Amino acid sequence: MKPRSSVFSRLAFALLWLFVFSIPVEKTIEIPGLGTIGRLAGLLALAGGALAVALEGRFRVPTATHVLMFAFVLWAALSYRWSIAPEFTAERFLTNLQLLAVPLLIWTLCGFEQRCLALLDAYVFGALLTAAQTAGRFLSGAQTYYERFAAEGFDPNDLALTLALSLPAAYYLSLRRGAKWQWVYLLHMASACFAILLTASRGGVLAMAAGLSLILWTLPAIPAWRRRLLVAGGAAALAAALILVPAASWQRLLTLASEMTEGTLNDRRVLWREGWRVFQHSPFVGIGAGAYPVALIPAFGEPWRFTPVAHNSFLSVLVETGVVGFVLFAAMLLVMAALALRLPWLERCFWLTVLAVWCLGVSALTWEYRKPTWFLFGILVAHVALRLERGARGWSPAPPEGALA
Repeated sequence: MKPRSSVFSRLAFALLWLFVFSIPVEKTIEIPGLGTIGRLAGLLALAGGALAVALEGRFRVPTATHVLMFAFVLWAALSYRWSIAPEFTAERFLTNLQLLAVPLLIWTLCGFEQRCLALLDAYVFGALLTAAQTAGRFLSGAQTYYERFAAEGFDPNDLALTLALSLPAAYYLSLRRGAKWQWVYLLHMASACFAILLTASRGGVLAMAAGLSLILWTLPAIPAWRRRLLVAGGAAALAAALILVPAASWQRLLTLASEMTEGTLNDRRVLWREGWRVFQHSPFVGIGAGAYPVALIPAFGEPWRFTPVAHNSFLSVLVETGVVGFVLFAAMLLVMAALALRLPWLERCFWLTVLAVWCLGVSALTWEYRKPTWFLFGILVAHVALRLERGARGWSPAPPEGALA
C-alpha cells in the first residue's frame, strides 16, 4: 500500500515532478524575464521542498553517496582559491550548488517507490515532447546544422544523449506499469530513436544502442507475446527510419568507425590533447572548476571560434579539479554501480544500463554540470535505497525463472 503523505509533501512532489518533466524540454521553452522553463520549475521545486521540510520536519539522513556529492561540490568551490579564471569558477560553484539540491530534493520527497517511478515518468514524458518537436522540425525542414535536426535551442549531440537516457527508463517502466500504458512507452522509444537518428550524432547513436541493450538482457524473462511485439515493433521502426531519415544523416553516422580510428572526432582529440597538457601543469588540485576554456586560450586563441570545453566529462573533471576532484567524482559513480549490483535482477540490469549510457555519452560531452546528470544520480540513489529497504537484494547472474511473466 502506498504510504500517506501530507498536502505539503504532495505539493512539493508535484513541483518536483514538473521540474523533472522540464529537464528534457527546458531549452525549447523560454519565459520572458525568467529564462528557461527549467529555471522557473527548479526554483518552484526548491521552494516547495523547503516548505515541506520546514512545516513537517521532513528530513532523511543522507547516504554516503550524497556525502560524496557534497564533497565534490565543496572541493570544486575551494578551487576558487587557485583558479586561473576565478569568475568562471564562481559561476560554476553557483551552478553546482543548485544541481546538488536536485538529488537532495529527490531523497527528501521520494520516501516510497511509486514516487521514484513517477519521476522516471516525468523524464520520459518530457523527452517524448522533445522528440516530437525534433520530428516536427524535420518535417518542416528546419535544420539545426546541415542535414542535422534537433528541437529548438538544443545542440544535436546534447539532445541525442538526453533522449538516449530516456530509452532504458521507458522500457523499464513498460515492464512495471499496466498493459494499457506500455504502448505509450513503446511509442516514446520509437520516436526517441527516430529523433536521435535525425540528430546524426555518432556518440548519441552509440548511447542509443547501449540504452536499447536493456531489451536484450530481459528477453529471456518476458512473455512470448511481448517478445513478438518487440521484434515486430523494432522491425517496423527500423524500416521507417531507413525510409525517412535523410541520406546525409546516415552517411555521417556511417563514418563513426573511420572517425574513431583515423579522424579527430570533430576536433575533440585536439581538445583532449590540450587538456591533458594543461593537467600535467597542475595535476593534484587542478586549474579551477569551470576554467577549462580559459586554459585553452594559448592553443585556440581569443575570441574563440567555438567555446573549447573538454567534450569529455571525465577529462573535464580531471583537468579542472585535479586528481582530488576526479577521485571524488569517480567514487560517486563506483558507489552507485556497487549499489545497483545489490538490486534484484531487473532493477540491476536497468540501472547498470543507465549508468553505461551516461558514461558512454559523456565521453564526448561536458555534462558533469548538467541537470540530467544530477537527476540521474539522485533518482538512482533514492530508488536503490527503497528497493534495498524492502529486502529485495542479492546477486543472481541470470533472471529468475518467470521473472517478468
